Amino acid sequence: MTVLFRIEKWIDIIVSRLIQILLLLTVIIVSLQVALRYLFSFTPSGTEEITLVFIIWVSFIGIAYGFRENLHIAVELVASRFPETWQKGLDWLTRLMVLVVGGLFLYFGTQFTILMSHTTMPGTHLPLATLYFCVPVSGLLMILYTITGVMKTGDPAEMKEGMD
Repeated sequence: MTVLFRIEKWIDIIVSRLIQILLLLTVIIVSLQVALRYLFSFTPSGTEEITLVFIIWVSFIGIAYGFRENLHIAVELVASRFPETWQKGLDWLTRLMVLVVGGLFLYFGTQFTILMSHTTMPGTHLPLATLYFCVPVSGLLMILYTITGVMKTGDPAEMKEGMD
């Protein structure tokens, strides 16, 4: 079990660094694009597509990371309205739903990524699979984080405390 937790720790480091790098590159590219447009009336081709890919990747990876940290307000908002005895059951139900959504992301995201691998984006000529590959990656992360979170504490309600 400790091997799985070590793997999760390295994945956490990679995921957080990936999000930071993509956000930084997005800011740099958009700033450069705006500066070039206003100063030289020149817009580099493909910059909009690249920033779109980065933002979508950050969003989908952020979904998985948000579930890992129990940061989704809608789940907390609904659960807090029930009596404390029901909240534990709702936490388990939430984890089950996250596993199902993660599985759907993984399966259908993989299918769609494969389908789009032969189509390219017009500005950068990158395969569209580059854009859509974040969906199965996000699904895999959601599954991994849910399983390891429950394994750490045995109780999804205490998952966040067990991960710190």
